[in-house]
Amino acid sequence: MRGPGMLVAVLLPLPAAAAWPDDVVLSGMTTFGGVEVLDRDTLAADYRQVVAELGAGIAHAPLPPYTLGARGFEVAGTVQMFFKDVYPDAADQPAAWERVHPEGDPEPFLVTPGLVVRKGLPFSVELGFQGAWVAATRQGVLGGWARVALVEQDKPYPDVALHLGYTGYIGNDELELGTLVFGGTLGSLFRVGPKAGMKAARITPYLDISLLAVYAAPVLPVELGASIGASAFGAASPDPAEIPAEAPIALARFSGGLEVVAGSLLIRLTGGYTLGARAYAAVALGFNY
Repeated sequence: MRGPGMLVAVLLPLPAAAAWPDDVVLSGMTTFGGVEVLDRDTLAADYRQVVAELGAGIAHAPLPPYTLGARGFEVAGTVQMFFKDVYPDAADQPAAWERVHPEGDPEPFLVTPGLVVRKGLPFSVELGFQGAWVAATRQGVLGGWARVALVEQDKPYPDVALHLGYTGYIGNDELELGTLVFGGTLGSLFRVGPKAGMKAARITPYLDISLLAVYAAPVLPVELGASIGASAFGAASPDPAEIPAEAPIALARFSGGLEVVAGSLLIRLTGGYTLGARAYAAVALGFNY
């Protein structure tokens, strides 16, 4: 069976201009329903909303606060679902995601099936890598992170870890975008068993608070980018007079999760809400050595 990694490898080289069902197409924002849209302020607000929600939607989900140790290794398949705001605020105005959808009818979810690999290092340090496909598009996600545990397995105190990572949105001809994630995680690992007929298990509930910084820039002719009110967030602008250079979009994300490891098999459930964007949920299933 071919996994998500194969899908990413196959689909990413294909041009976004072909406009798959849920591709983000900025060049289509100037018309909707066959009618030209001239309100630049409205388009600029919609562009910013799409960038903020897309940036939040591709950010990697937080992990439990413990690290894997110098000999530890993990590989897991993941599916993350971000709830997009696809419903218009007014009956006579389309939603932001409708404007960037090729058919004006976007799905309410941004789904990213993928693969996560983690490797433990000495001194409670850990590195991780993520690759995913943005479902029903020709785009994908690539990212990585570093984590360090400040307090680890020092009962009765909870585990505490810091993490810093970056996730890039790739394969779109009209938008460059990436999300920097910095946060802290608090949780505790509890051991269960072994008992008759049951292997020893580890259960880790955890909470995470992260700051997301979304970097983005349109890859459009300057005149077209200006007509939709596009800005370069945390990136260089090709023409600052027409496409303003602004600070990255800052978002706060609050998450909770539960991981269960039995033997080497793991399942991890995560969910949360990003202020200024929307909610998300994620599940991972894999092996932890």
